[in-house]
Amino acid sequence: MNFPMAVKLVCKFGLAALLFFLVPVISYASFLRMLSTVTTEVVASEQIVKFQFEITNDGDELGRGIRIELPTLNESWPVVDSLKPKESTKAEFNIPYGKIGIGQDGTYGLAYRVHYQDAAGVSYSSSNYAVITVGVAPARALVSTIADGEASSPLRIVRELHIPVMVQNVSGREVKIETAMPFSSAEMLTTMPNWSDEGILLKPLERTSLGVLVTRIGGYVGSIYAVSVLVSGTIEGKHFFEPLSFQVRLSDPILHDRGILGLVLVGVVIVLLIQWKRKRA
Repeated sequence: MNFPMAVKLVCKFGLAALLFFLVPVISYASFLRMLSTVTTEVVASEQIVKFQFEITNDGDELGRGIRIELPTLNESWPVVDSLKPKESTKAEFNIPYGKIGIGQDGTYGLAYRVHYQDAAGVSYSSSNYAVITVGVAPARALVSTIADGEASSPLRIVRELHIPVMVQNVSGREVKIETAMPFSSAEMLTTMPNWSDEGILLKPLERTSLGVLVTRIGGYVGSIYAVSVLVSGTIEGKHFFEPLSFQVRLSDPILHDRGILGLVLVGVVIVLLIQWKRKRA
């Protein structure tokens, strides 16, 4: 086979190959998502916090087995057996100060997940957090952002994603970061590989980077999941809670790899065409 014929064959069959590699597969499925909000009421005389959750089925199919999980407390509460599309339900729970770790005035956070299933028994989850204010809250001292992107735009994840989170002390006082916890749905595994239990002491206007590793362990392509970094500590004798939330969108690893192969194929075709033109010149 001569060189021009090889180029023609590559160009002829290359288009079909490019379509396979670069055009995503479209699938259609029903939509199931639970949205949640939570309000808190501090009852100082009883040393408890009252939580009122509202959960709404934002999808177009029936949700089953709805429950609330509090991972840091190792507790899970059933809410309702089923929830119709666009229907809402409420649940109230009381938690003692001691379980939450309340020991002084300030703001505190409590992470939670909403678990649910579809008609086929497939499990899903969503994540969120509650904010608790005890007494007088301290003035905001920290500002946190994603170092290499906008927190308002979903970040694409195929298998895992490293996210640098920048935290800055914007006050004129020293701030002690005592805990920093990444948190997401059960479909994501979130860790901070370089975090030390000793915490971080930030001087006025000083900043630090918290590396977050998000690893996909479930979920469906195209789904968007919330990821939060929950930072807490003390400033001038008061407790503070500083959350940062962003979103990740799951991408198909097969389509991702196909896209890379498609780009390689484009490069091969271009090189062959250039060589063919040089031979004809």
